[in-house]
Amino acid sequence: MKGKSIACAVVGAVVALSTAALFSKANKGVVPPNPNKPETYYKYAERLNLLEVVNTSDPNAGDIIANRQGKLIIERCIGEVIDANTGDGCVLGGDPEYNYISYMDVPNIQNGDVICTYFVYNTESSEPDDILYRFDYVIDRTK
Repeated sequence: MKGKSIACAVVGAVVALSTAALFSKANKGVVPPNPNKPETYYKYAERLNLLEVVNTSDPNAGDIIANRQGKLIIERCIGEVIDANTGDGCVLGGDPEYNYISYMDVPNIQNGDVICTYFVYNTESSEPDDILYRFDYVIDRTK
């Protein structure tokens, strides 16, 4: 549970910082949030249509990522460690043809661990591999 709270806090901070940079580009007369309440940045970005969180398992995820058009996209994917020695893993619920993911940089992983990964995509590009930040969290241990 602690890992999930940390994941939410980190992603929240990235969203707040990333969307703050976008506000000047797209403020469409929407009242800016109170800087003393960072949880309102998410709602503000949502009202400006600047932010979208998608799951890898969503059939439209690929289209959303490929057509960002300045929008901040955060992709959430759940995967499983297949080989802890090499870091090989597979994304659960995604396209079986593209389900490989590497967990090589995740410390202390074990075969069978379930990992939640957040990808924060570059708003100034629509390339599917133009990822600014990646966060991996072990959400279920096999042992």
